[in-house]
Amino acid sequence: MLPSYGGSHSSQASPDMLVDLARDFPKEVVSFLQISLWQGVFFSFVPICCAAYLASGSIVACCNRPLEPWIYVNSVFSLLQLPLKAIFLRHVHKFKWQDSDVSEFMGTLTSSLPWKVNKVLSVVVYGWQILGIVWIVNASSCELSYICKVNAGGAMLKMLLSWICFQYQFSRQQEEPAEAMEETEQQGASRELIDSIQIIEYSADVLSDGRPETACAVCLSEFDNGQLLRRLPCGHHFHQHCIDKWLARSKVCPLCKQNIECNHSCGGERSTSEKKQV
Repeated sequence: MLPSYGGSHSSQASPDMLVDLARDFPKEVVSFLQISLWQGVFFSFVPICCAAYLASGSIVACCNRPLEPWIYVNSVFSLLQLPLKAIFLRHVHKFKWQDSDVSEFMGTLTSSLPWKVNKVLSVVVYGWQILGIVWIVNASSCELSYICKVNAGGAMLKMLLSWICFQYQFSRQQEEPAEAMEETEQQGASRELIDSIQIIEYSADVLSDGRPETACAVCLSEFDNGQLLRRLPCGHHFHQHCIDKWLARSKVCPLCKQNIECNHSCGGERSTSEKKQV
């Protein structure tokens, strides 16, 4: 059972690559995740069917390598991962009908227990596949080796299709023409403008204006005492290093979308050399 993704997830930033991609390519991440999960469900039946065929007694297991237990163990791994993939698919489908933030959803999903268990199983399965390939290469010619080749072939085909899907979804998004790159650079704030925005040192009473901000909306990590924050002209707070990178690409606040260049002319800003201890 996954935790609710309607609110903020764990204060610890998730190390999963999909969380970072979701901030820049939300639609592509959801599409890639859904396709990959369906592929995982489909290819999970390959080792299960091979084990069922072996258990039917249609062939005689006689090889100089323990290929028979390899096939059965491989099918057990697939049986363990199949319900986890079904859970992820259900939550992705449910999320697509809700107006929620993709990066928040991915952060919740990748920090959940089922996702962590599935990642551990995937690493174990990968090692088991490598061991099986070594046994297949060194095994004498027998019917079991052909079944094992079907198992290994299905796993490699799944990896190939996932790689193709990933390249299709994200590579074309990153290859921007020169004009688009120049336009993006023009949308970013100048270094001088960023450096002129007020810096404060976070403490328990720093948000005395009553704003319910306890975490940085860019990295989704909670503020800790002593961390340097920038207070934008609109009043929102972010980690200094997080918002500096954001403003270098966009002049608008990540939360309220107000242009800092317009608000900056209203006054009330302070130099970066000034730090406020609240």
